[in-house]
Formats: sequence, C-alpha cells, structure tokens
Amino acid sequence: MLKDIPYVYAGEGISAFNYTPDPLSVTLTVDNTDNKVIPMKKIAEVTKLPTAMPEAIPETTPAKGIFGDVEWYIDLGGTLHFGEGTFGDMKTLTESPWKDYNDLIKTISFEGSVKANTSMSHLFANLTNVTAISGLAKIDVSATENMNGTFSNMTSLPVLDFSGWQTPNVTNMLNMLSGDTSLKEVTFGSSFVTPQVTTAETAGQLELPNDTGVIKWQNVAEGTVTEPLGEEFIGAYKSGTNVPDTYELVNDTVTPNFPNTGSNLRLIALISASGMILFGLLGASWYKRRQNMK
Repeated sequence: MLKDIPYVYAGEGISAFNYTPDPLSVTLTVDNTDNKVIPMKKIAEVTKLPTAMPEAIPETTPAKGIFGDVEWYIDLGGTLHFGEGTFGDMKTLTESPWKDYNDLIKTISFEGSVKANTSMSHLFANLTNVTAISGLAKIDVSATENMNGTFSNMTSLPVLDFSGWQTPNVTNMLNMLSGDTSLKEVTFGSSFVTPQVTTAETAGQLELPNDTGVIKWQNVAEGTVTEPLGEEFIGAYKSGTNVPDTYELVNDTVTPNFPNTGSNLRLIALISASGMILFGLLGASWYKRRQNMK
C-alpha cells in the first residue's frame, strides 16, 4: 500500500522549484471516477546526509536551496545548477550553502544570469570532484571586491574560463586558485584586470597554481591549446603586462624554431642547400691554402 511509503511530487530541472521535494501527507481514496495521474516519485535513501536534513531525500533533487535569491539544486548526475538572480554575500557566511553536499557535486552549470555580491570568498572552495564549470560568463562580478579562495582546492578541475569576467573592483585575489592541482588551462579576457588587487602576497596580480622553475603558463597566441606559440611564460597573471589570452601549463624548455617553409620538402631542400654552401666554402678555403703552400 502507498500509505506507508514516503512519496514526493516530481519535478525536473529548475522547474523542480515549482513543486516541492519535501515529503507530503497525501490522502489516497479508491473510487471508479478519478483516473488522473499525479507525477510522484519514491524518496530514495542516501548514505551521506547533513545532520539538519531528514533521514531520506527525494530522488529527483538530492539537494536544493536558495542563495540570495538564486535558486540552486543538485541533480542525480551530480551537477550543481543555478538559476538567475543575485547571489548572497559570502561576507556574512563562513561556508557555502552547498558545502554539506561537496562530495556529490561533479559539475557546475549556470543556466541564468547571476549577479555576484561584494564577496565570493571560498564560494566554490573544496569541491574536489568538480571536473567542469559551464556558463561561468553568466556571472556578473563587476561589483565583487573579495575573491579570496573562490575556487581553491578544486583538485579535479582542469579548465577555467574568465574571458567574460569584469573585475575592476576586486581587491582580494589571495589563494583564489590555490590547491587546484589539476588546473592546466586558464583564459583571461581584456576586462579581467588586476592593478587594483592590494592583498600583500598577490598585489597587482593573480597567482597561478602548479608552476615550478621549469613549468610555466604559456599563452596560446597563434597556436593551439595543445601547441601554444605565445612568448609569455608566467607564474602569475598581471593585466597590462601580460596579454589577455588562454594560458596553458607547459614545460618552459627552449626549443629551436625552424622557419615556416610550408612543407617538409622545402625544409629538406633548405637544409641541403645550406650544407652545400658550407661544403663549398670549406672546399674553397682548402684549395686556397694548398695554393699558398706551393
């Protein structure tokens, strides 16, 4: 019988907010006239839940909430979805609203335009299973002042794209990307500016992770993400000094740059011609010395 099984009204995507994932008290009666279908799903048991939550949560949305006036939810595939609105201010919070679900989150998707508040401190920190963020350009960070640790310790994230961000008021970028051990690609646009950054260890720049004495961040320029051709090799991004571009983590080893001959055959011909000229000069020198000896 259904009366002993907790069910919830089912919704999908952001539309889940038009329903409720909380267990409802439903009275079911049997007659011969009502043939309507009510979308419902059984509540699924989960192994890890925050102490403030009930013993079971809905199968449709493992977690959801509202941050500022932005509706968010986590789907069964582990994607953290955001609707539109204005984020709350992390200045008054010690942790993100989804912190208790960090282990469930594998990707992040912004599906509506979001305006960030003055502080984004540690907003996405410690999401160690996140491998991709889509729609990052939909966040308006023009009024944000504090990005301390915003993406720190996202140890599985390989790519970040800041090409759509405007950061004229950010004064704190301390540890913004620290601990991002898988990060290999970062893109900066012309509006991602750093001169106003005043934090002592990163004044005027954003420190990039994972660089060493020989491993640096190289801009792509006219190359590709797999074969960057830029001339900049950096460990921190400083707007006005470094060009806005996509930067790849590479081994900063000097390699010879051969002329662009257009084909391997022309390169071989060039090398052969150079060799013939060299041998000709050596031969002429030898002949002149023999003549002098006579």
